[in-house]
Amino acid sequence: MDLVWHWSELRTVIIQPAGYFQPDEIYTYELTTENIRSLWDESLPDTLYTHTFFMKSADDFGAISGTIDYPEMQNSDSYVFINSLRNNRQLQIQTNSDYTFLYRWLPEGNYQIGGFIDTDGNRKLSPGKLIPFEFAEPFNFNEDTMRVRKRWEFSDVILKIPERMSK
Repeated sequence: MDLVWHWSELRTVIIQPAGYFQPDEIYTYELTTENIRSLWDESLPDTLYTHTFFMKSADDFGAISGTIDYPEMQNSDSYVFINSLRNNRQLQIQTNSDYTFLYRWLPEGNYQIGGFIDTDGNRKLSPGKLIPFEFAEPFNFNEDTMRVRKRWEFSDVILKIPERMSK
């Protein structure tokens, strides 16, 4: 598998696979330090690091899919986010052009879902301002929790985003 290198700062490099790991596969990576040198041409001790890991089966995950329902759809991008109630992590994806969404690869557990219409194009929920006054972007959270189970898709979720009171 090809790798992509990113230098995030002078002392840090991030190495990522160019593609996706496949489920039910075993991967091994090796890193030899013999050719790694500092800016001052100092070398590291000659060491070989090896790590093996296993990708979980696709059968160990579930999915959530649905649609955003907003009365004023105006070719604005919309985003859906899902909160894991187990570890308080949040995932965010952009909806499709027909305002549908699909989250795959979700571990079993309880989730809450929300979303917003991105009227300013910054890919984040803008809360608005008091001075100068500016409305928040339209958003909503579903109060119901969804129980995701292995090999199941929690489908036909409708996230209703209320109409703005004023523009």
